[in-house]
Amino acid sequence: MRPAATRGYYRNPEATAQLFPAGAPGAAQSKEPAEHPWLDSGDRAYWAGGDVYVTGRVKAIIIKAGRNIYPHEVEDIAAGVEGVRRGWVVAFGIRDTASGTERLVLVAEVRAGNAEARSWIARAITEQVAAGVGLPPEIVELVPPQSIPKTSSGKLRREETKRLYLAGTLGARRGPIWWQMTRLAAASSLGFARRILRRTLDLLYGVYVALVFAAWILPTWTLVRLAPGRKSAA
Repeated sequence: MRPAATRGYYRNPEATAQLFPAGAPGAAQSKEPAEHPWLDSGDRAYWAGGDVYVTGRVKAIIIKAGRNIYPHEVEDIAAGVEGVRRGWVVAFGIRDTASGTERLVLVAEVRAGNAEARSWIARAITEQVAAGVGLPPEIVELVPPQSIPKTSSGKLRREETKRLYLAGTLGARRGPIWWQMTRLAAASSLGFARRILRRTLDLLYGVYVALVFAAWILPTWTLVRLAPGRKSAA
């Protein structure tokens, strides 16, 4: 595998197995993936005029009524509605077992607090998305600011947003990005501090054993060596 290509997800073998399915181009057949000219990047794209145009991630595509809907298209449309915080909109699909397709869910952060304003925003989102992609979202979830999770680089975390939505905890205030990063850094620092403490204690124990050996074993051995033998006693 090329040095710049991923070898999988960190401590997530299930996601890595999906990224490199057995037998697929670029599949990881062992701990050291074999060289292969093709790699399944997980993206959808098309070739035109000698250039490749990426249209979206495969796992993020929403399949509704036999159509492929790309989340970023829906998000861009919804972000244009007055009252919606631009850059804080997430679209994803949830499985509808009754119809055998997916339901389009759109989550948008808004500052409006009164019911009338929120109702207007939800209707406007539904109408504009329907006009833009030809299908309206079944669910429009309006949440307060700082509810949608993002990565440290500012990218939307669609899968995490979906998980929080299904768990019923999406509306819980998460705090600003800097506070989320501070908590993450603190948790990471705590783990690092524990490892350092463990190694320090191991080192101190080694020093303790060495001191005991030097203070007791060596003098005892020296006395035994200097003690008169049986022949000398006779």
